[in-house]
Amino acid sequence: MFSQDQIAQLEGFDARDARVLSVYLDLDPATQVRRSYRVALAEEAVRVQHLLENETPRGLGLAVFSCAARGLWLTSYFAVRVRNHLAFEARPDLAALRMLVDAHERYAVALVDKATARLIVVFAGEIEAREEVASELVRTHDQGGWSQSKFQRHADTHVLWHLESTVARLTELHRRRRFDRLLLAGAEEATSEVADGVQLEGSECPNCHRLDAGVARACPTCQQPMRAVDDVVHRAMGRALEQGATVDVLHGERARRLMAQGGGLAALLRYPTAVPETVARQRQARSA
Repeated sequence: MFSQDQIAQLEGFDARDARVLSVYLDLDPATQVRRSYRVALAEEAVRVQHLLENETPRGLGLAVFSCAARGLWLTSYFAVRVRNHLAFEARPDLAALRMLVDAHERYAVALVDKATARLIVVFAGEIEAREEVASELVRTHDQGGWSQSKFQRHADTHVLWHLESTVARLTELHRRRRFDRLLLAGAEEATSEVADGVQLEGSECPNCHRLDAGVARACPTCQQPMRAVDDVVHRAMGRALEQGATVDVLHGERARRLMAQGGGLAALLRYPTAVPETVARQRQARSA
């Protein structure tokens, strides 16, 4: 799958007096009965034909963006099918790619213990990234007394360093892959520390002060440009305290329920307000 940087490159690409060939192909073997994908579009067609004739398909869908005159050549296989489509215009045709991105959630899985962590990012049926965090495990000490206590503090410090390193890697992974959900598995002590430390990037409107999770270019409320916020949860907590509200941080099962039902944030409001459309749609989907 294309990375966010590659999608941004395509969005800003201008072929000027040249043309970009945008191709989406359904590679499901069940639909290919002696089907030929030859395209009579000179140099662009030659490059696409070379790809199709010399590479074994690695999925059920393929997207190609080619502009030889401007040095553009981006390809990606998908684990899901796409509708066959071809365009030859001044800019890349990203409609089908945007529909694919919007139709699937990207999620990360973190398998964590006191010495190791395996991090996986999954999108549209395929694993996009794998990373491992390994720390030296401090072995147990059986002498007892003051030495035992000192050793235990030393071991606890190493575990804390490992979990902090895991949080840092997850935060960096989120910056690169923008996953929508994080699934934690492991001992509750380790996963709770990781969950408490992970930052959630977001956006803030400097005009009406709206906060949203994820990256947004325009404010849904006032349509003004939004700016990035490194940790939208901490920003929301700060704003609540500025207005005289009380902030409670949940842990364990209550924190997991809050994350599942409210994305990690909830509030008791002084005045009633309309439920955001996104929340309403999510509730309808769960009840369907």
